[in-house]
Amino acid sequence: PNWLFQQIKKSSKRTFAASASSIHENEDGHITPALGSVFAGIGAVVLGIGSANDNGAMAVTGGIVLAIGILAYTLIHHRMIDRGIFQDIDKLNGK
Repeated sequence: PNWLFQQIKKSSKRTFAASASSIHENEDGHITPALGSVFAGIGAVVLGIGSANDNGAMAVTGGIVLAIGILAYTLIHHRMIDRGIFQDIDKLNGK
């Protein structure tokens, strides 16, 4: 979040294309939300295996893990990425 604000401030010294490229290529903070995706993927695999083997308990467990993974990804993404972006926008707007 602070990095983005600093990049915008520095953009007057560089071209817009270079600033946009550096912002686009930065991967800070994107690995943590991916952990939710990993859990969702594991849940989807367990759900599929449970369904194929006609194992109700395994399918239900996989579905629960899948749902928790999707929810975890959404919450972590909002907490780590979206909130920082909105804070930077508020700083730029003087709020």
